[in-house]
Amino acid sequence: MAAILLPLLASMIQPVGFLLIKKGTNKPLEAFQAALITNIFFALLSLPFLFFTPKSNWTLPLVAAVLSALGQVLLFLSVINCEVSVITPIMGSKVLFIALMDWIFLGHQFEPKLAVAILFSLLGFFLLVKPSSKEAVVKSSKKSKELVFAVGCSLLFAGSDLVIQQASHEPLSTFLLAMYLFCGIVSLPFLTFVPFLGKESPFFSVSLFSGSFIQGLQGLGVALGILFSSNATQTNILYNLRGIWSVFIVWALGFFIKTEESSRQTAVFFKRLAAALCFLISAVVTLL
Repeated sequence: MAAILLPLLASMIQPVGFLLIKKGTNKPLEAFQAALITNIFFALLSLPFLFFTPKSNWTLPLVAAVLSALGQVLLFLSVINCEVSVITPIMGSKVLFIALMDWIFLGHQFEPKLAVAILFSLLGFFLLVKPSSKEAVVKSSKKSKELVFAVGCSLLFAGSDLVIQQASHEPLSTFLLAMYLFCGIVSLPFLTFVPFLGKESPFFSVSLFSGSFIQGLQGLGVALGILFSSNATQTNILYNLRGIWSVFIVWALGFFIKTEESSRQTAVFFKRLAAALCFLISAVVTLL
């Protein structure tokens, strides 16, 4: 039961974490602060479990952590400047990028199902990017940079997962926990972007602090989900429900924390829900 509930819960709370981080930040450089705090929580939450898992090689988790930490920065750059119900479904494209990188760099055969997955992902992107009105065309052009950041972070996370794949001889749960520990360590240079004194410090922002804690918690949930299920495919499919949850959660919670997304028309809601479903189908087709 835990193998199902943990990634399912992680997929539900991640959009909540994004909303809180978005509420607690408003400048691009604060993406480094969000990444730092999130990755410190990754490290602190993972550390106790490392004492109860088999020993692992430290080199590959370190490489995966560097890619993941850089991906976190791009992720929060997009979260700060774009809408959560747009960014979260795009994150579902990570699974497709893993399969494509497998084909390009590792020489794995290109399977017909990848073509189907690509079509569904492209349809999802089209639904998210296509402006719904003339007024939205201007906003859409401003949003394009943040969407590039979202795709970039998905590529970095996919690269991190490929490193994990190359360490298939290692205990996967131990590898992930060690990677999260290193995420905290390699993020320490981000301290240069953190003002420690004054009200601008992230440590005075309850929203940013709470959102980062939720991000660390959901990452641990995914790692433990794989540990309990011994099935990364099942965990990733359940985790990719986050795109759909994000649309519902953002619209529901948006009224309480006053996000721009909560005021969108019903047509936009259903368009983003359809886009999230496209990315989910793409992930399922790729994984099965």
